[in-house]
Parts: sequence; C-alpha cells; structure tokens
Amino acid sequence: MQLIKRLSTETSKITSNEKNKAQKQIEFIGKFVFMSNEEGRALPIERGDTRFAVFKVPTFKEKGLVDDPNIENKIRLEIPAFLHYLENTKPIYPEMGRMYFDTKVYYTDQLFAYYEGSQSYIAKAIQEFIKDAFEMFPDQRALHYSVSDIISQLSVGEYAKKSDRQQIRRALENELSMVEQNKQRYEFYNLAQFHTGNNNENYNSEGRNNRVFEFTREQFKIDWKS
Repeated sequence: MQLIKRLSTETSKITSNEKNKAQKQIEFIGKFVFMSNEEGRALPIERGDTRFAVFKVPTFKEKGLVDDPNIENKIRLEIPAFLHYLENTKPIYPEMGRMYFDTKVYYTDQLFAYYEGSQSYIAKAIQEFIKDAFEMFPDQRALHYSVSDIISQLSVGEYAKKSDRQQIRRALENELSMVEQNKQRYEFYNLAQFHTGNNNENYNSEGRNNRVFEFTREQFKIDWKS
C-alpha cells in the first residue's frame, strides 16, 4: 500500500530494479485503477487519505440495460472516439492539489465505506460503545470520556477485552479524527453498570476531572430523543 501511495503521486523518475540487471532510473507518470466486487473491503484506505477516489459502477440491470455478450468488442471500437473526446474536451475542474482535483470533488459514500472498513477493531469498538451509551442515556446530547474511562468501559462491556492507552489514543486521534480537550470537570456516564443488569431510570452521573474527548450525537448520526 505504501508503494502504491508513493507511485500515485510520483511526478519524476523512479528506480527500476529488474532481476539480474543493474538498477536504473526511468520516467514514470501513472495512475492505478482497481476493480473489485468487495465494496468497502478491497483496499485498506485510511480515513482522510486523499489519494483514492472510489466510485460504484451500476450494473446493466440497475441501468435498465440488457447484458451484451459482445460488449468488449464494442468498447474496443469506441477507443478512437473516446481518445478524441479526451483530447478535445476542456477540463471542468481547475487543478487544486497533488491529485489534481479538489478532494471534495470525489468524496463519495463508497470512499467513506472504505474509511469505515479499514478501521482497527479498537476504533470500531469505541464507536459501538459510544452508540450504546447514547442509547442508554437518551437525555444527553454530548458525552465526555477520558482515555482511562474508555479503557475501563471497553473492557467491562466486552467491546474490546484487551486495549492500552496507545491503541485508544491512536484510534481516537488518527482514525476518528478527534481532539483531546484540556483538563476539565465533566460528568462521567458509566455504561458498564448496565452489564450487571441495572437500569438507568435513577442513574446519577459521577463528577470527574481529566482531559477528555467529547462525543456528540451529530458525530455518530444518532437522533436526540430528549
């Protein structure tokens, strides 16, 4: 993956290292096209990586077309016309970055599916825990947890039996793009208590003082029931 990412942004020479031959520098200008039926799982694309554009191509059936057994030959015949189109069509979008386009142009649902599919099990466990917490505390529009809080909650709730501070922090900051806030007083809502059969009808939160991450319903697309 690191090689693919480097080559996709390369604009000069690269090293050719053929077997039984001396290394040499060659010109390289290239882009890569990957095709897969495994939506969201074919490549490990990290959240925020702008070197990938992912599009879902509709099937003939979805487009209301009949399968054509001669489609490959017909496509070959269209190549000259397609090249003519490319050579004589003015670009719609101005150059905005190292991949030419503004990254917002190719932010698609499919790309975000790969972001989600490439998350570590710790990042997924944190999201599952937070969603459950909002369900159990419907009056809260935002919840605050420190790294230590999350470690204990994931362990007791069996979201992730083994996790350490480095894993939690990496998942929060790198994968979920969250920023730790300054040390402050906050209300700690303990979801782990409900795994013992307690309910939240008369639950009182616990005041704590620590550096925390703020989780909101908007972040997780959860309706506010209050």
